[in-house]
Amino acid sequence: DTLACTFFIDLLILSTIIRSFGRAVSMSALSPQKKIVVALASTMLAVALGFSSNNPNSRPVNVDPRSSFASRAYDADTDSFRRLKYRIDAVHKWSSVGSTIRKKRWRRSGPLFLSSNPISNFVERASSFIATMSEEQEENAYDTALDEQRKKGVGKVTRTAARQHQGEKSRPGRKGYTTRKDSQPFVDIDPSGVVGDYNHYRTNSLGSTPDRAVSILTSDVLAYVRGEPIFSRVLDGDLGENILIDQLSYTFFEVGKRYRFSKKEGGVDGAIIEVTEPAVPCANLCNLPFINTELLEPRQRIEKCQSFIEKLGIDDGFRGWYAKVVVPGRIMPGDSVALVA
Repeated sequence: DTLACTFFIDLLILSTIIRSFGRAVSMSALSPQKKIVVALASTMLAVALGFSSNNPNSRPVNVDPRSSFASRAYDADTDSFRRLKYRIDAVHKWSSVGSTIRKKRWRRSGPLFLSSNPISNFVERASSFIATMSEEQEENAYDTALDEQRKKGVGKVTRTAARQHQGEKSRPGRKGYTTRKDSQPFVDIDPSGVVGDYNHYRTNSLGSTPDRAVSILTSDVLAYVRGEPIFSRVLDGDLGENILIDQLSYTFFEVGKRYRFSKKEGGVDGAIIEVTEPAVPCANLCNLPFINTELLEPRQRIEKCQSFIEKLGIDDGFRGWYAKVVVPGRIMPGDSVALVA
């Protein structure tokens, strides 16, 4: 009878865990107080049944309930990277079907039974839920901002840049070479590219392809990269962008979509570009001064460069986007940019 009763309670608890943590019940819909109650109740039941120490057959089981699109974030080293990747992937996947707030993600994936010590199990589970509560508030605010941003769908140009041909300094691997573009009061664009701008690879290896006439970057990428101390010295223009855009996430841009730059929001005139492909991080970025410095040993430079490239390669378009020019025109800081319907 005792065994049957224990088995029944085991099934009841398992059902509760599945319903509480599965898609059938949205934890984000519960108040913080109810979340604590659920956490404490499930922990106390687990302790009472002796899952951790009395049952020799029980052992920690690692479960990853998150969907596959966040798998790369799950393998990341830092919580900050993981949280950002959840946001990136969630926005990218769900932006076209509704509010990201109504589709909360799993923020943590840990063992169902965290410790062999019931007391430690209790503390760990309670601490985890308390931490998740504050994290949810932060992500809710982020999601709300992105939802509003996507509804509005208008960004602002904050910087325009170009770099003229400078002889040997414009060739990768030569002394003085850099990917950095110099700030300009405006740029004129046409199908051949940005007037007065030079890119060695595009010109010599790609035959001045019109599909890479303009490069664009969003400020959210720079903000994230600068959040890590070793990359805090990254400057606007270091990634080689011709146009830097604020108030839009990099996921706003998509291959094949057209975007208009105009003097005022909602304008019907101005330059139009069509995004052709995401920019891919390359080793030329290693020539940036904060990486290629004599203050670092060669091994340290290589490690720093590899880390920088990996950080910029977490998702398509995170490094920026290339575009062709559909309608020529002049672009300057303060111009608005919006999707062409």
